[in-house]
Amino acid sequence: MNSEQRHSTRKALKANGRLLLDALPPLEMRTINVASDGMAIASREPVVEGAHYRVHFDVTVDGTAYQVAAGAKVVFCVYAGQSEFKAGLRFIELDSRSTAAIAGFLGH
Repeated sequence: MNSEQRHSTRKALKANGRLLLDALPPLEMRTINVASDGMAIASREPVVEGAHYRVHFDVTVDGTAYQVAAGAKVVFCVYAGQSEFKAGLRFIELDSRSTAAIAGFLGH
C-alpha cells in the first residue's frame, strides 16, 4: 500500500491483539501502527483480503489502557518473511469508545 492510499496519519503502536472471523478460532496478531481509519498488523497466519474481521487490541492514553473493538476490512495481506504476514485493515465499524481511545492515543 502506498502512502497516497492512506486517508489519515498513522502512529506506531506495538500491542498484542486478536482477529475474529465467524466461528473460526481467534487469530493472534501484533499491531504495527494505527490511525483513525485503520491499522497495520503482523500475524503468523495470513488473513483473507477483502474479508471483514472483528479486531481487538488495547491503546494506552496517559497511563490508562483502553480496549478497542472494531469491525475491519482487510485491504492487503503480504508475506513479510520469517514466518510472518503483514496486513492493512480499514475500520468499517468503530464505536464511540473505540473512536475516542484511538483519538486520545493519536493525540499524544
